[in-house]
Amino acid sequence: MGDTSKNEELKSLLQEAQAMNDARVAEVERRLGSQMQQLSLQLEELISGLNRSTNKDVDGTASSHNPLGQTHQKRTNFQPLTGSGVVPRYTKLDFPTFDGSTNPLIWLHRCEKFFSNQHTQEEDKVGLAAFHMLGEAQLWYHQLEIENPSMSWVELKDCCTL
Repeated sequence: MGDTSKNEELKSLLQEAQAMNDARVAEVERRLGSQMQQLSLQLEELISGLNRSTNKDVDGTASSHNPLGQTHQKRTNFQPLTGSGVVPRYTKLDFPTFDGSTNPLIWLHRCEKFFSNQHTQEEDKVGLAAFHMLGEAQLWYHQLEIENPSMSWVELKDCCTL
């Protein structure tokens, strides 16, 4: 009879442990479900904010597609992507190169067309143009960059037309 009593006691302890583990698992599942729901809401908010930022005009003002505009973005702490973070509409459009042997006005016009079509941010224009300069043009730009390291696109265009 002692063995039966020990078996019953072990069975009871095992059932208690099983019940405690079941309760722990249920609590972990409840917390994970809550966290997943929060992450899902945050992801939806980020996607919504990204969609709103892509509906902005080129000059940075909110378009008519976004009635909430900047106010809603600040309220949600959403920071729109700038510069190269935005995926261009035409990824196969090649940037024009310039080696200094042709008329710079033609190259500048092609650059402006590229920037317009790709919705290039103002702060990215000089770096992109400089990267596509070759040979003597690259050396010329290097000298300009030494003299004015924070040159704007307008300043670079002015230097090209002198």
